[in-house]
Amino acid sequence: CTLGVHSPSLLAPITIPPKYNNRHLTIYITMSKKQYVWLIRYGKTEYPLVEFDGPYNSDIDPKEGIHHAQCIANQIASSSASSSPSSPQASLPTKIYCSPFLRCVHTASIIAKKLGEEEEEQQQINIEEGLYEWLVPSLLIERSTNVRTYPQSMSEIQSIFGETVNTEYKSLNPYNIDESNAKFSFPEDEGQLLARCKDTLNLILGEGEGEGEGESIVIVAHAPCVQSIAFAMEDGVEDVKDSKLSKWPLGGITRFSRDVIMMSNNEESDGDGSNKMSKKCSYGKWTMDFYGITDHMPGEYKNGAGLWSLSCFDK
Repeated sequence: CTLGVHSPSLLAPITIPPKYNNRHLTIYITMSKKQYVWLIRYGKTEYPLVEFDGPYNSDIDPKEGIHHAQCIANQIASSSASSSPSSPQASLPTKIYCSPFLRCVHTASIIAKKLGEEEEEQQQINIEEGLYEWLVPSLLIERSTNVRTYPQSMSEIQSIFGETVNTEYKSLNPYNIDESNAKFSFPEDEGQLLARCKDTLNLILGEGEGEGEGESIVIVAHAPCVQSIAFAMEDGVEDVKDSKLSKWPLGGITRFSRDVIMMSNNEESDGDGSNKMSKKCSYGKWTMDFYGITDHMPGEYKNGAGLWSLSCFDK
């Protein structure tokens, strides 16, 4: 077996004879970096969302809401660059996931445009149904009409946001109106929401890990969902009563990070002399870098406006 030792650059390996077969395995530690997950709640909506009354699929405000999304995008871009001065591109998010509701999609599209400018490459958003609004009557059914709100169809979303939407993406945790996906139920209690969002997070991270890159990502969703995802990422916290989470403001940003060590394996066979190269990542534990920050927001929103929390975190 041949083993490389961690270094800023690729090292010449140290060879150790294999014990059990005729293969030689060379392990190169090629890179170490940070992986970041940005959890975003949108800013001001065009119409205030009032529980039990709606409207539940409002866009962001055409003036303030768009400005809020731009402030969020600038914060992500500037923080990503400063977190890796020697290689700012390495820490910029490369994938963006969002809820199918209009306020989330619009915010995500603005973030995608900003990151695309930074990377000089078009960024697209992935509409992920696993990030669907919390499935409770107070956030989806108008009391006066008893009519339930659903997000716009993918074709309608695409007609609004065009090429920013990744039309080839298929939800990793799809929501079906008939609730044939057992991970969804209506109404959904807090425990079911926490489980659904944890499953969605694991599927999103698993998609990246399958490619062996440890990519940094952005998730834009509703306060109940991003709060649930943050709980799933709190290291060593299994019970909500031990969580450090609190109310989440409009435009609030939470970021988690972990170490990623990227390795390349070169396996040689004495039988046919062929070489097989493969990539693999080793991941550290998640660290919460900050929670619900609003320093990037303008005016009254800088101090935290529209605070919201699941009751299990409302201490």
